[in-house]
Amino acid sequence: MHFTICDYVFEIVQNAVESGASSVRIICDENSHNCVFVVEDNGCGMTEEQLATCRNPFITNSKKHPRRKMGFGIPFIIQCLETTGGQWHIDSKVGRGTRVEMRFSMRNIDTPPLGNLEDLWVSILCFGCEDDKKINFLIERTLEINEGEGKKGYQLDKNELSDMLGELNDIAAQVALKKYIHKLETDLCKPKTLVNICLKK
Repeated sequence: MHFTICDYVFEIVQNAVESGASSVRIICDENSHNCVFVVEDNGCGMTEEQLATCRNPFITNSKKHPRRKMGFGIPFIIQCLETTGGQWHIDSKVGRGTRVEMRFSMRNIDTPPLGNLEDLWVSILCFGCEDDKKINFLIERTLEINEGEGKKGYQLDKNELSDMLGELNDIAAQVALKKYIHKLETDLCKPKTLVNICLKK
């Protein structure tokens, strides 16, 4: 079940991983009006026919999801966005990858709560670690607390974090990762600060 926006985002990230992507970029741009998530991958992509049927929960890609009989992820997200004043857009090219953009209206009473971003980032960055999948995740998070005061943000790169903390399938590394992300989010959400934290390449 999808109880929060973070649940929907993780579903799209899971789709990206299952598409055979080696690189997945997640953008989160939040202000008092909207919360925009973008998930970009370099996986197998979709044909125009597959893209046209992505709203149908009773049609799924048997090669991409061999164990699934139905695909509720994207249809549920579209339904949620369309019934709460949000917007969505999907671009995909075979052999090049897919880009999913979701714009949630945070002033609509029926929009799901955002959820725990810290837990979402940890789950994404550790995704597939136990299977030794060579997937790099890049997370870009920006926030505008007060309109007109500008945005601040941070960036998380799985390759850089692995160099800093060690393999992320290690429990100690995961604990350190969670503490690090908590510090980033805490500093980011402080009002009227000029903190701009980034992991620079």
